[in-house]
Amino acid sequence: MPDSILSKLIPCPRQMTIFPGSVALDTKTCIRLAADFPEALELTEKLCNDFFHTCPMIEKTHSETLPEEAYRLDFRENTLALHASAPIGLLHAFKTLRQLAEASNDEIFRFPQVQISDAPALPFRGIHFCIFPETSLIDLEKNIRLAAYHKFNYAILEFWGTFPFLSHPEFGWQDRQLNREQLKKLIRLGKELGIAMIPQLNLLGHASAARAISGKHAVLYRHPELEALFEPSGWSWCISNPRSRNFLTEAVLELHQFFEKPEFFHVGCDEAEDLGSCLRCREHALPQLLLEHLEHFHQLLKKLGCRMIM
Repeated sequence: MPDSILSKLIPCPRQMTIFPGSVALDTKTCIRLAADFPEALELTEKLCNDFFHTCPMIEKTHSETLPEEAYRLDFRENTLALHASAPIGLLHAFKTLRQLAEASNDEIFRFPQVQISDAPALPFRGIHFCIFPETSLIDLEKNIRLAAYHKFNYAILEFWGTFPFLSHPEFGWQDRQLNREQLKKLIRLGKELGIAMIPQLNLLGHASAARAISGKHAVLYRHPELEALFEPSGWSWCISNPRSRNFLTEAVLELHQFFEKPEFFHVGCDEAEDLGSCLRCREHALPQLLLEHLEHFHQLLKKLGCRMIM
């Protein structure tokens, strides 16, 4: 199989056969669509136009049941046979076709003649984006689109003092918070591309929402009166302080609502080196204190139908 073709495909399909010659996708192409879900025809027309700027002939044919994210395609002699049982499977098929496509001199996309049967090996294919004060939403959108193009289906968004909280506007950089409307559009764009957005809020360490080496703190640089919410160094939350838990609970609920009730919520929990170092925390057994803290948020999210990940 030619390396020039294989190198385009990320991830590589489970089964693929390449035949000699190439074929074009244009108005003369016949798409034989085996997909029974209601929006199959409309979605196929949209993807042809969005990905390849063309409107081929489309014929509906008998469909067999495939797993939700699975697809089969057979593109030979100006006929493209597509099999999918759900919109996400059809979307995966078009992403694979887009990776195989080459623009020709007549502005028509050409493809190797190919037969593919594919389904994801992993149900959770995640990628993690940190959104720093210097991160632009244009760059974030580009990376979300690239992740979706390569068939990731979850993206974790970790905000470093950049989420525009209404419940606690003091939690973040005053002049570096993201635009709520533009951020909401990105969350909905991800859904359209087949990639679900997962919010992250660090519930132990990284509480400064800044790099440790910078010595900066997204909250305390403007609100030193909130010092008791954190351990003395400011790096971790004080998990024995009820005010800290209330603060974080309200922030978690707002993020969950803003992300339109996601399936997962990421609570961080890495690199909390100074956890339990204040006078109040040292009066407790740290393992039990930590267990009670995490159990609170586990139950909070569980009641919302959301799974805590860390």
